[in-house]
Amino acid sequence: MRVRKCKSCNGKGFVFSKSYSIKEDRFGFGLQETGIKIPCLKCFGKGVK
Repeated sequence: MRVRKCKSCNGKGFVFSKSYSIKEDRFGFGLQETGIKIPCLKCFGKGVK
């Protein structure tokens, strides 16, 4: 039987997300985005259904 890949993470087991934070620099305040890696919520990090 063939294993089905998870569609939301494309079989990888994790999803990339962005987190935003406000940072003060010499030009004033600015938004800084940081990429974070989150385990997939649909397949719980396995990559298959």
